[in-house]
Amino acid sequence: MSTHAVELALWTIVADPRDGARFAADPDAFLAAFRLDDDERAIVRSLDVRRLIALNLNSMLVMNAYCALNGFQNIPAYLQMLNGGARG
Repeated sequence: MSTHAVELALWTIVADPRDGARFAADPDAFLAAFRLDDDERAIVRSLDVRRLIALNLNSMLVMNAYCALNGFQNIPAYLQMLNGGARG
């Protein structure tokens, strides 16, 4: 697991709304630019917040990536996922 590569992908999504839109439109094409293995790519593609945080990624970065893609109004769904509920 390359924490740096996964965090770089998430940071890129957060840092520029155009990159977030590129990820949303075609996650595989977007993630091809990062040195991710298949498991890492799957975790980022699914935005599995519990798993991302369990891998010791920066929790604020994970939350910001979720919000960049789903909007801050969906924080309740994020918290539900974080606490083991279904993906929102």
